[in-house]
Amino acid sequence: MDQQQCKMTFESWTYNANQLNISNGERGEESLSEYISNAEWELISFTKDRQAKYFACCLEPYIVLTYTMSLRRRPMYFLMYLMMPCLIITLVALLGLLVPNESGEKISIGITSLLAMIALLLVISTFLPPTSLAIPLIGRYYAINIFIVSLSIGLAVFTPEYPSPRGDRTQTPTACQNFVL
Repeated sequence: MDQQQCKMTFESWTYNANQLNISNGERGEESLSEYISNAEWELISFTKDRQAKYFACCLEPYIVLTYTMSLRRRPMYFLMYLMMPCLIITLVALLGLLVPNESGEKISIGITSLLAMIALLLVISTFLPPTSLAIPLIGRYYAINIFIVSLSIGLAVFTPEYPSPRGDRTQTPTACQNFVL
């Protein structure tokens, strides 16, 4: 799961503790009374810390407040609207391999699945921040599925059902029939 830790630090660099005494709330306890829950993120923990720091330049302490929040992404939206369509399109492309060659629709099912996958990837790219430093995990997932769909199209093109040397078509092994059906 996607879990993030956010640390915020507040301190004054110009006023010492005698001039500016900042505090972290009433009686030093964590207060989430003004917290508004979010549909995408869940607050796991919230801590705060108040310290007096001494620096080599000055005799007076400087107050430092540190707030730490742990957040976890709620994955239901991504699973239902981004992952499931990709999985279903990939399965349709792979099941297209079971369509008989005589129907003429074997390759068109694969190409339609590939186009649908690329359209979904374009939609997802609008949600992601533009960066060249790393490929997001959802982008890798779609790239792998696009490769699988492309592979199924290649298999449909390059492996037609060849007749056996006796002239009849070979039977699918029963283990493969049981696995698929």
